[in-house]
Amino acid sequence: MKKINILSFLIIVLGFSFSSSDHLIFNRITIIPDNAEFVSIYNPTEQTINLSDYYITDNSSSIDYYNLPEDTNSGAIDNWSVTPFHFIARFPSGVTIEPSESLILSFHTDEIFNSYYGYSPDLSLFEDMLDLNGSGTISCDADACPALNLIDDSQEALLLFYWDQQSNTVKDVDYFIWGGDNNAIDKTGIGEYLSDTPIENQEYQSSHEEGYTFIRTDLSEGSEISSLGNGITGDDETSENLNSTWMVLESPELGCTDSSAVNYDQNATIDDGSCEFPDIGNEVTIEQIINNCDEAAGDSLPCDGKYDLSSQSASQCPFYEQQITTTGIIIDYFDITPFNGPHS
Repeated sequence: MKKINILSFLIIVLGFSFSSSDHLIFNRITIIPDNAEFVSIYNPTEQTINLSDYYITDNSSSIDYYNLPEDTNSGAIDNWSVTPFHFIARFPSGVTIEPSESLILSFHTDEIFNSYYGYSPDLSLFEDMLDLNGSGTISCDADACPALNLIDDSQEALLLFYWDQQSNTVKDVDYFIWGGDNNAIDKTGIGEYLSDTPIENQEYQSSHEEGYTFIRTDLSEGSEISSLGNGITGDDETSENLNSTWMVLESPELGCTDSSAVNYDQNATIDDGSCEFPDIGNEVTIEQIINNCDEAAGDSLPCDGKYDLSSQSASQCPFYEQQITTTGIIIDYFDITPFNGPHS
């Protein structure tokens, strides 16, 4: 479902291991540049999860997400919409996330996302996500979409929540804030909601720069309070210690995309200018490789250890441990030395 497997990336590259949460969680968020904005939603459970009654928002005081049940019943929901700076949207019917899989949601269009990353998201806000008044998918003018800055680069909140269309309250699923607590949420004392963590006690991540991304490093949500909260499984999603459960890392899509380079990265989709190419001046013939040492045929080369040439021997072999390029065909064979190692 996704191009980059963030869980595998963290385990292989960073050596992290995880216990898991019991509900959907954000596992990656990119906020800059505008055409790269997206969120990855991960299913750490053993069950396939249907997103039909799930919503996502960057929340603003004009469309507080937790008022969705009340405003739907009163008809005020008709005033809710996507603006140049804020959004609230419902996932399409029938979209699911399999166990241990992620779903990538672009905050622009498929085309805009693909132009940056070189692959398509699973869903895009302006082509797949539903508005709240039942009129269909959210759309934007083709000329306006690229300029929209829905996710603030400096500070913002992002929330995944659930509403069954009947209850008087929504259920928080995951919650992430960055850059400060101006957009933090506290539903304490509002309607039938339980108490959230006071805003002054909520943690937030610092903003990231271009070429970097927020990546979750703890699938268990750390020391988040697991009871008496407004979460979908009773957690207090506003209590997660985000500075311990998330990190800012270089985007895993970045790398050398030129297959002729010596450091070509087959997993990279964005070329970061790091490609390295052999120095044409180092191109040598096969004969030069075979005869690159000064010793005559039959001479012995002193070694340090079983396989490494001594400093004196290496000085007589200019290609030793050097990167070189050649053309032609090299036929190699291996047998076993008295040291139980390869010899060619």
